[in-house]
Amino acid sequence: MVFMPITEVINFEGYSGANLFVNLPPKKSFPLILSTDAKIPNVTFQDAQVCKAETLDSSKVNCKVVICVRCGKVKSVAEGQEALSAGAIGVVKSNDDQSGNTILVEPHVLSTKNTVEL
Repeated sequence: MVFMPITEVINFEGYSGANLFVNLPPKKSFPLILSTDAKIPNVTFQDAQVCKAETLDSSKVNCKVVICVRCGKVKSVAEGQEALSAGAIGVVKSNDDQSGNTILVEPHVLSTKNTVEL
């Protein structure tokens, strides 16, 4: 999966997709970080990519929007819970190849945007 070099997001503007819960302040920018760039040492790339439990370093994700890859093996809400537990203020979830163009609208524990690709 290829990610565009976006360094911040303003209330998820510029991302097409779906969301049920966005409570970020309007017109305020937030830094983005790839989940794989925020992984705890000794955590696998694959586990961090899908934001599995106990994979994100809170010192790296605090007050940022984390980009996770949506994978059928990890429940979408669990990805957001991991990001929230680590101190993130939001999540952008991008589909993996298996998920294709499916966009799910689900309740989440923090501001989340589901996208087909970044």
